[in-house]
Amino acid sequence: MIGLQISPPIFNLPTQDDLLRYYGAVSAAIDIGIMVYNTYWLPHGTVCPDTFRKMVDFEHLIAIKWSAPKNIAYEAIYDLVDAFNIIDNAADPVLGHQLGARGFLSDGISAYPSYYLELWELLDHGRYEAARVHWDRMIIPFRKFYAGVGEKSGSDAKIEKAMCQIMGLPLGRPRPPSIPLDDAEMTELKGLMMSWNWPVPQSAHAS
Repeated sequence: MIGLQISPPIFNLPTQDDLLRYYGAVSAAIDIGIMVYNTYWLPHGTVCPDTFRKMVDFEHLIAIKWSAPKNIAYEAIYDLVDAFNIIDNAADPVLGHQLGARGFLSDGISAYPSYYLELWELLDHGRYEAARVHWDRMIIPFRKFYAGVGEKSGSDAKIEKAMCQIMGLPLGRPRPPSIPLDDAEMTELKGLMMSWNWPVPQSAHAS
């Protein structure tokens, strides 16, 4: 094992000072890398940029999985690119790369990695306009779809699994209480994936 992703201890209702002590103690106790998962959407899950700035001397804290909390600009963390590997978790890898992000996370990457690797290649060659077109053609309709199915039952894993199933890579049902996509949702998702020119197998079924 070379590293851990560690979320804030939300059930302890931590303050920012608590988070500083927490990550400092973990960093001092282990000899592998730590990526802080900034889970601002969970109560007490926000790690503020000023708190990260106080962590620059934590030896084993090497990365930040970043999406901006409410009322904090997405760009607010990027003065720390020389101290941490910042990973975009806000579905904007183009802006993230322009600001110095070292990677990004996105739904669907397990189903067809080539699409995302092509995006990263465009970014690494500084072709930001082409990268924006490549990304937006996927993410804009996907966000709309995601919001619609999420109103009925939560879990982003169920969408990732559905995309893998459509690509001929079945991963099983989502964990309860989340419910899988129904036939109509699978058909809509398959249509989206085909519109992105993903090589959806001809034998792929909607259900």
